Amino acid sequence: MECAVCGSPVHQYEQITTNHETTDYYFCSDEHKEEFESLSGEFTK
Repeated sequence: MECAVCGSPVHQYEQITTNHETTDYYFCSDEHKEEFESLSGEFTK
């Protein structure tokens, strides 16, 4: 798995996730999850 924002590896036991339009996205940090949630259109084009 890779972070949806920066592409860094996301370890299975440390998953931070969100769901956008029926797709699960994974993140390496809470900050990247928050960035994705506020700008999800930028990452899902």
